[in-house]
Amino acid sequence: MTDDRWLRLRRWTAIIKLALALGGSLLFSLWLSVSCIPAWYDPPTVAEADLPRIRAAVPNAYQSFTDRVVNGAPFTFTLRAAELNEWIAARDALWPDARGTVPGWLHGPVIAFERDRIILAARVTSGSTNAVVSARFAITASADTVEIRLVGIAVGALPLPRSLLPNDFERQVRDWLDRANLPMDRPTTGDGDRAGLRPPLTDGIRIPNRFHWSNGRRDFRLVGITSRDGSVNLTVEPQ
Repeated sequence: MTDDRWLRLRRWTAIIKLALALGGSLLFSLWLSVSCIPAWYDPPTVAEADLPRIRAAVPNAYQSFTDRVVNGAPFTFTLRAAELNEWIAARDALWPDARGTVPGWLHGPVIAFERDRIILAARVTSGSTNAVVSARFAITASADTVEIRLVGIAVGALPLPRSLLPNDFERQVRDWLDRANLPMDRPTTGDGDRAGLRPPLTDGIRIPNRFHWSNGRRDFRLVGITSRDGSVNLTVEPQ
């Protein structure tokens, strides 16, 4: 083998080794990102002994909100993710009708609050897949509407294009809003299939900013929504 051919062979060998090293590093980094468990993802474990305390917390929060709405003065109501996640974990015991609302391949659903984002997340287990998937929402209030807009989705710590969002996820979110009896935007034609509703989550779902609190028979609107450090603050103006 001539010196020139030997030199070219060594160069190609070095290039292949470098490509394999970079490819391996990229795959390893990708695996780390996908398998990463975000710090805020911490689904609580609820024991039978915890249920009486959790059952009492739900009506206490409901009554606290009622008392302040009936009072008539603007107020700020704080919800903490830690408490909400206990309610979610105990949902089958607290609300038997809620069984089956979360697909069987989703485990440990949680809600998190950080830097004016509300995060819905769960662990996906299907076949060899075992990762935390999350969706980030921005919720803003104006004089006339409250807008819920999807601003990001991720697997572990890996952000994904929002175009990869499954139709089933959008249908599920709109079903939850339906159960809350919120008067969200509706299609003007067609058979009303929720999968075809527009605008999509990425463009924002708009809800009239006027809500009725049946316990106390008072209307109210939201004049501010801020979230950070594991809690969300709702600034409420009774009508």
